[in-house]
Amino acid sequence: MGRATLLLGLSSVAAVVGCQSSSAHAFYASRFDPETGCLDALSLGDVLDGPDPGPCNETKCWLDTRGDAHVSLSMCDGPPDWTRVDAPLPGSKCEAALRAMETWGIGHCAPDAGVDGGGDEG
Repeated sequence: MGRATLLLGLSSVAAVVGCQSSSAHAFYASRFDPETGCLDALSLGDVLDGPDPGPCNETKCWLDTRGDAHVSLSMCDGPPDWTRVDAPLPGSKCEAALRAMETWGIGHCAPDAGVDGGGDEG
């Protein structure tokens, strides 16, 4: 009977943990530094409410509340106060961030620092 109680207790803990893990999910992105043309290493940007909708399998640019650009490789959703930019304007931070991703990748820098990084996405 002790073993049955232990198994029942473990299955209850697993069910609770399973429910809790689906109520929130991580948002990972790489911040773009317009001064150096670098994308920082991928890092945890936020913990989002709700279940993970699954990977988008495409690179997206997001603007945080300060206007900084971040690149995600597979995130379908982002922090509620961030803006996903699907069509970056020429000369914008998101256009430069996505170009850096294509050219240098995450965690790497352009050999000569400095991009304009101006322009706001609408």
